[in-house]
Amino acid sequence: MGGWAYLLDTDDANGTVERSAGMKRTTNNRAELLAAIHGLESLRFPATIRVITDSQYVAEGINH
Repeated sequence: MGGWAYLLDTDDANGTVERSAGMKRTTNNRAELLAAIHGLESLRFPATIRVITDSQYVAEGINH
């Protein structure tokens, strides 16, 4: 059992958006990737963003 979560902090009237969900039969790397994916998918328009993660797996996947 595991879970993913993301937080979007915006400079506009939308404020902060948080989402999370539990997962059965998963790995920590899969959950970390899904958090980044769901966060990016939730963007409704082109934007300059900064992804902050404590996951080396996600950071390496984004940067390489």
